[in-house]
Amino acid sequence: VTVTRGYSGDEAKAAEYAKQFLKTFPKCAAAAGFNQKGKPSKSPERGWIVYRNGTLTVCRGDSRNIKSNAPSPGVFDGQNKHEPVNDDSIVGKINIRVNSLQELFCAAEALW
Repeated sequence: VTVTRGYSGDEAKAAEYAKQFLKTFPKCAAAAGFNQKGKPSKSPERGWIVYRNGTLTVCRGDSRNIKSNAPSPGVFDGQNKHEPVNDDSIVGKINIRVNSLQELFCAAEALW
């Protein structure tokens, strides 16, 4: 089930946006857990992106597992929680100034 913010009552519109994302950013969609046939992607294809201080990092594998005392779910789950465990988890890294989500996903798509 794909959930698109702001369209919880309009499943058709949410499905259309999900389809467009899959078509436009297939590698990012696979990393998020979806493939072009609407089925879950395989575990080795899954990953995440981190954008901090002008650096975009595309990762696969394991991230740091940091616990915090913040109530769950919370905005702060631990500093550097989504950093890769080691350099083997980094697929690509680039210094880039991103001004929109489209630019972010375009750059991430190129790094996959």
